[in-house]
Formats: sequence, structure tokens, C-alpha cells
Amino acid sequence: MSKILITTTESVSGFEIETYIKPIFASVVIGTNVFSDFNASITDFFGGRSSSYEKKLQMMNENALVILKSKASELGANCVIGLRVNSQQISGKNMQMFMLSAYGTAAIIRSLSYSKQPMLSSKELDKTSVNDKTQLVKLLKDYKRDEFKFTIQSIELILENKNEEFASLFLSKFIELAKLDFYDENQTHAKKLLLEYFAAINPAVAIPLLYQTFDGETNAKVTNEVLSLIREFDLVDVKQCLLLLNSTKLSIRKIALNILRYDQPIYVINDIEVLTKAIEKIKTSFSDLSSISTKKGFLSSNEKDVWICQCGKSNDMPSNYCFNCQYNRFGFKSDELKPDTVINQLTNKVEALKEMFSATFDAA
Repeated sequence: MSKILITTTESVSGFEIETYIKPIFASVVIGTNVFSDFNASITDFFGGRSSSYEKKLQMMNENALVILKSKASELGANCVIGLRVNSQQISGKNMQMFMLSAYGTAAIIRSLSYSKQPMLSSKELDKTSVNDKTQLVKLLKDYKRDEFKFTIQSIELILENKNEEFASLFLSKFIELAKLDFYDENQTHAKKLLLEYFAAINPAVAIPLLYQTFDGETNAKVTNEVLSLIREFDLVDVKQCLLLLNSTKLSIRKIALNILRYDQPIYVINDIEVLTKAIEKIKTSFSDLSSISTKKGFLSSNEKDVWICQCGKSNDMPSNYCFNCQYNRFGFKSDELKPDTVINQLTNKVEALKEMFSATFDAA
């Protein structure tokens, strides 16, 4: 996508509008449970601002602008003029959601200047920023030579610069810490910084790495830590969950179920299609693992139907769970999240999104 200028004005200084193409619109939705969010960030509210809400609203604005730029680029425009943004709050079906709508006019603008030379601006750099950058350059060189020193100071510097080249290394360190039973003060601080790192870097980098940890990872503590990271820092990605649902391992498909019950930070109209695919994929990803057989009754010669669990034990048909291993015919224990529960949640969410986006387009 080429560079697209977006402005709230009807003209651009130093440019003339060559062609008005047409109005374009973008809508994003964010779902939230007001009461749980309120309790989780009550200190933010008493302090006069809520960082959690600020973060989500900022993401809504950024996503709306990305959508507008994409639509303008598809039309061959290089500018969106007259940007307007509206927001509204909608409640219903035990859900509270915020919707942000952005719109403007896609246009083609042309510079009034015939000079091809870009204007250069002078910039002063303070010694602190130069020193920090110098240290980062050294860390990158040491890292590439396998001489990287894993210290609190190095993590803080990399976090501050949001440098993504350390993502794989930091994930491996996070996994090492997640496996520990006890943490000293430095380890606790390091783990906190690593969490902040994955929340700070580009989600397009963080998400694939985090989801790949589930493949082959057998440590339940690591799995739970990564799931918590995904949930807490809004790193839910339905397309990645679809890949997990393709796994031959039931344990990984169960992880996808758990992630799919979390809310995405932002919803756009294309998510309706993706969530619908997830619903259909869940329906085919958890098949009956048992086999049907017959056996003679204990006090009778009559045969009755039984189901044979994967553990090899036979169970009477009315029973839902194997008396030996406690799993049901689909490989779930009684306290585990079931596919039908997630299907119902996603179906309700899809219906809510359809209604909300439909209302937005009708109003436009």
C-alpha cells in the first residue's frame, strides 16, 4: 500500500486536488465487559484516567485509519480529505460494545511545487538518546555473535526501543522463567519486562511467535503463561486459532478453543467471515474418539450397547464419561471447556457484529 495522506481539512497546503474519487468509510468495534474492566482497573479510574480504555480506544482509531488508507489505495487515491470520526456505545445481549466510524473523501492530490528535492530538516540529538542507541547497536552485534548478555538493563533498553530482533530470544527466556517454581526478585522483574516487551512490539511479530509455542510444548505452566499473555495483552488472533485447529494433537485444538473465547481488542467487518469460519472449523475438529460395541449383561444373556473409550475400557451407553480415565467420548474431562460452549459464544458474537455493522452502514 502506497503512502496515503489523511487530513481533517478539505484541502492540503502546497497541493491541489486533482480528482475527487468518492467517500469511503471504516468501522471498528471493541467489545468489553464494563464491570470486569472497571474492577480490573479501578485505580486508573480513581486516578482520573483509565490506561486500559485509552489503549483500546487508541487501537480503534489506528485500525480505522489503516482501513481508510487501504480503501483509498485500492481506489488509486493518495489522500483522504475531510476526515470525520464518530463513536457510539451499544449495549445488548449481555454485552457492551463501542463502535468507532471514520469517513472521508478519497482523492488524488498533486504538489504545486515542481521541485523534486525533498526538504531537509535539521535535528538535534541529545547525548542520552545517542548513548542508548549506541548500546543497542552493540547489543545487536553481540546477539548476532552469540555474546548477548541477558541482564535487566539490556531488557529495559530493548523494551524502550521496541526492538523486534530480540523477539525469539526473549520468548525462549520467558519460557525458561515460566517453568520455574519459584522466582527471586531479579527473575520476577525480568519476567514482568518480558511480558511488557511482547505487549509493546508489533503484534504481527509477537502473535506468530507466541502461537508457535503451543506446537510441541508439553509443560502446562508454559501453556498457561502464554495463554495469559495472549489474553491480557489483547493478542487474540482468530486466523492463528484456525491453524491450531488443524493440528493432529487434541491438546493443541483445545488450546485454540480457550483462545477463541477471549475477546479481540478490535473488530472490523471482515471478522464476521473469519469468526464464521472458526465456528465451522470447531464443528469438524472434535470428533467422536470412541467406538461402539456390545457386551452381555452381568445377570443376563442379553447383549447391550457400550462405548469403548480410547483408554480401552468399555462404558455403558448412558454414561457420559469413562469410569476409568474420566474423559468423554470426544476426549474432554467434565471441567474442560467444550466445543459447543465456544460455538455458542462465537455465534452470539457474530450476530451482534452483524447487527452493529448493519446499523452503522444504514446510518451512513
